[in-house]
Amino acid sequence: MCSLSLLYAAIVLERLAYMMDDAISDIKFSILSGIRDLERKDKRTKDYILQKGRTDNHCLVRNLAEEITESLSLNKPEAD
Repeated sequence: MCSLSLLYAAIVLERLAYMMDDAISDIKFSILSGIRDLERKDKRTKDYILQKGRTDNHCLVRNLAEEITESLSLNKPEAD
C-alpha cells in the first residue's frame, strides 16, 4: 500500500512539472507554494519545478521561485 502511494505521488509531481510549462501564473503560484512544503527523498522533480519557476516569463513567478529556492537552501544542513 505504501509503495502505491509513493507511485501516485511521483505521478502527480511529474504532472505538476509539466503544468509549469503551460499553466497560467495563478496555477504556477499554487504549485510553487505547495512545493515548499514537499518533503521527498528524490529531489529531482522538486528542483526541476523550481528551475522552471526561476526561468518563467512572469516576474512574480520568478521571484517566488527564487525566494523558495533561497529559503530551501538556507534550511539545508551544512556538511562538515
